Amino acid sequence: MAKLKILCNTFLVFTIIFMTYACKQDVKKEFQPNLSKKTSNLFIEELERDDSMESDAKAISISPETNIEEVECIFDQSTQTDEFLKGIKELENYIWDAQTKTAEIILNDHWDLTIKRGGCDHFSFEATFTYDKFIDFEENKELVFDKIVWLSNLLDDLDGEILAECIKENKLTIEPEDNKRHIHFMDVRIYELYYMLFSTLEENSSYFSISYYIN
Repeated sequence: MAKLKILCNTFLVFTIIFMTYACKQDVKKEFQPNLSKKTSNLFIEELERDDSMESDAKAISISPETNIEEVECIFDQSTQTDEFLKGIKELENYIWDAQTKTAEIILNDHWDLTIKRGGCDHFSFEATFTYDKFIDFEENKELVFDKIVWLSNLLDDLDGEILAECIKENKLTIEPEDNKRHIHFMDVRIYELYYMLFSTLEENSSYFSISYYIN
């Protein structure tokens, strides 16, 4: 009887060991594919992320010239040179800046003249006289306007005859503003085109300009 009990116990132990081992193998087999699949998915996702980043980097590295059209000006920049000043004896000592389309001219010990002419989408012309002393506009209007007439007769860019006519016949409006005067020519031919400004500066110098703007 004792031997039988020992055999039964031994059989029971082996049975338990066998079933435990079998369960571990099943669990291992069942768990391994899941691990492999998860790792595979992560790897694929990483590859896709790398490809996406590489594509973005390639897109960023494309030269701007391939995507941006060249900007074309309405007004021909190639003609905006100092040609309009050549041959004018009174303005022959100018210094031309091709980048800013500006000419600097020393007229004498007290007077300077700056002329700017050009533009891309908008074309403008501005001539500015600068005097190294204070000028009282009310007392020196004739001097100021004489300078404008003198220059407009030299440059084809300005409507000299019409400007001279407006000044001579006093077809002007003069609007005071502190140390400035805003001047408009009251002629339908040039009213919306030309503008004059007179101003005195803090260092007791003065300047006045005539300009036009083509949009």
